[in-house]
Amino acid sequence: LRETPRRDGPMTTRLGLRFQWADAPVGLVVGVATQLVVLPALYLPFRALIDEDDLSGPARDLLDGAGGIELLVVGLSVVVIAPVVEELFFRGLLLQAMQQRWSTVAAVVGSSVVFGATHFQPLQFPALAGAGAVFAVAAVRTGRLGTAIAVHAAFNATTFVAVGLLG
Repeated sequence: LRETPRRDGPMTTRLGLRFQWADAPVGLVVGVATQLVVLPALYLPFRALIDEDDLSGPARDLLDGAGGIELLVVGLSVVVIAPVVEELFFRGLLLQAMQQRWSTVAAVVGSSVVFGATHFQPLQFPALAGAGAVFAVAAVRTGRLGTAIAVHAAFNATTFVAVGLLG
């Protein structure tokens, strides 16, 4: 996840799949702030046109009627499994492939747009692409996927708690 990604060495090195304990608190703060501050600010100019229920609809649909073990499985999938798998693909593989061909800025933008588009949620696309950019910048700045995974997990956990447990 440096300017020139490595093409040799173990897969974990090539993908930047490393974690430091500092990634956890940084990820928590950045992920929660992205979900609660950055994304609402992104949609602020459109608040008169977009209903809050429309924005949270996909998350509500995913969690609708889930309880007990089902809620636990969905929570683990959304907060642990999805961030790891998605970061391995979007930042570990795609971002690095784009960095080999383009500038880092173009790679961050390109991988973030693909990240947003592959969720197939048109109304949430700006938020997903924006979150993808935050995840990508975390990976690029630290040179580790651990930071991006922690930010992504905290981002998803914030939605899970707000919609699934409090909502």
